[in-house]
Amino acid sequence: NLLLSLGIIIMSLAIIFSKSRSGVFLLVFIFILFFQLTMLYFRGNIHQKKWIKNFLRVVFLFIIFISFYIGIGATLERFSLDKLLQEQRPTFWANTIGIASEFPLFGTGLGTFPSIYPDYEANRIPMRLFHAHNDYLEYLSELGVVGLILLLGGILFMVMNSFLIWRVRRYPEVKGLALGGIVAIICILIHSITDFNLQIPANMMLFSVVLSLTIVTAFYKRRKTNN
Repeated sequence: NLLLSLGIIIMSLAIIFSKSRSGVFLLVFIFILFFQLTMLYFRGNIHQKKWIKNFLRVVFLFIIFISFYIGIGATLERFSLDKLLQEQRPTFWANTIGIASEFPLFGTGLGTFPSIYPDYEANRIPMRLFHAHNDYLEYLSELGVVGLILLLGGILFMVMNSFLIWRVRRYPEVKGLALGGIVAIICILIHSITDFNLQIPANMMLFSVVLSLTIVTAFYKRRKTNN
């Protein structure tokens, strides 16, 4: 339990001090989602549920305390209205939608975004844009509607099936491990709305591994022995 707590605290603090607004938002979202799903579907007794609830609360409050003690002014500053108004991502998204509207069915092809994007810029920026800062729009521009439906539909199908099976599982080990995987998948899918996580090969590989392990864990059945 101590090792688990330290791991959660260290990774949470790393997210907070990375100054990532989406990361901080999703960190809070993770605790809320994990807490709610545990309370709704965990089949343990009342004492086990109470222990999990208190554990999550203590860890979350400790992370908040350490963050303010060390100082998170620079991170909080990124949530200010001035910083949000300076964001160019809405412009990137609008231009990317322009690309998708020209190639609606099959897109421009994987990996072509950096080459074709400059032709659709309304106002040229003094830098080369490699990604749209929205995985879904970038995949829409490169794969088209057909490719995006196949890609996203396949992922959502696997996640939903894993969740439906996870709800009725009884083994605590399976419930816990599969829950962690489901929450992780949901978070990266949400984060992909404002960033290009799945365009980074290491992230895509990790996402594929987590998705695969979650499916295997959710459907896992213990083998019966003759002993």
